[in-house]
Amino acid sequence: MALFDLFPEALAATFTSYLPRTATTHHYLENNLNNNINTISKPFVTLTYASSLDSQISLAPGVQTLLSGPLTKHFTHHLRSCHAAILVGVNTAIADDPGLNCRIRHIVQDAQPRPIILDPQARWLCSWLRYSLDSVKNQHQQQDEDEKYRKIHDSQNDKSKEFYSDIKNCRLFRTAREGKGLYPWVLVREHNSRLSMSQQDPDEYENMTKRRAVAEKAFIDAGGHIIYIPDLPAVDATTNPTTTLEFNGEEDNKENNKNDEGTNTDFARNKWSWSTILSKLANQGITSLMVEGGAGVINDLLSVGNLHLVNSVIITIAPVFLGQGGVVVSPPGRAGESSENGGVTRVTAVRFKDVGWCVMESDVVMVARPVV
Repeated sequence: MALFDLFPEALAATFTSYLPRTATTHHYLENNLNNNINTISKPFVTLTYASSLDSQISLAPGVQTLLSGPLTKHFTHHLRSCHAAILVGVNTAIADDPGLNCRIRHIVQDAQPRPIILDPQARWLCSWLRYSLDSVKNQHQQQDEDEKYRKIHDSQNDKSKEFYSDIKNCRLFRTAREGKGLYPWVLVREHNSRLSMSQQDPDEYENMTKRRAVAEKAFIDAGGHIIYIPDLPAVDATTNPTTTLEFNGEEDNKENNKNDEGTNTDFARNKWSWSTILSKLANQGITSLMVEGGAGVINDLLSVGNLHLVNSVIITIAPVFLGQGGVVVSPPGRAGESSENGGVTRVTAVRFKDVGWCVMESDVVMVARPVV
């Protein structure tokens, strides 16, 4: 893909105060260490995405939609050069097969941002599993045998079918092997997760475990790094309903997702804590994180319980309406005080301060800090 020159200095200066100064910025350390200069509690978090005028980032779930113009695309790579890592959710990773690198000229590989995939159920890892050709041929031969034995043969074949992972050929690994980016990390839930073990058919659970083991080994063998995140301790969803990221991985169509148990309280138990995620990344040396999507990741970080974790928000607004039915960025609503008639009033979900606007060709970029 085409490389970019350095981003225009005059435009870059507009955003400097909203970004981490360096990968080990002392400015950031001094404000986030609780008087401990050697350890950070979380990375500097910049939330950034491109949106249509009707607050949509995609025409439909899983559909890659180009919104940024040439200059704002260049700006995205400037932002990447200012961060130690880039994070996207599993649906974005599956839909886009992204490179998540910085394509500005003369950026050496060691200075590239670390690509990180948020993949709670290892769906992205397992999406690269393929059945071997011999296994498929054996299945076809078995299907041609006597009807009396066909079910038995098919059942046995399903359990013995050999598969492998082709993840080494995903764009992230190709980019790293070419020296144009760093090798990826992936965040997945621990193997003994309540979600993975609860009320599953033993054969289905065994098959899932086998597939995940193959997928994880291939990812590590190709040069990737896996960070395991524990389940959030059981909580009452009515007391802390918006502080965590849902486990089901469908971050691009959050409203339509159902968890396995179905109740609000159980739903809260099948989540991750963003504080835990960011703490894990800080422990791995990540000092600044650029979060690029998808919509569920963005909406969750903009929720009232997570907003304090976000340092800056940068939104590119394209001069287009995508129309109804697309993937919308709109954080959870907030309830205010109860009214006299017993109803509950709504209040603004998110407000911003230190707001700046910058016109970049046909697009407009808003930069701000959230009001916590």
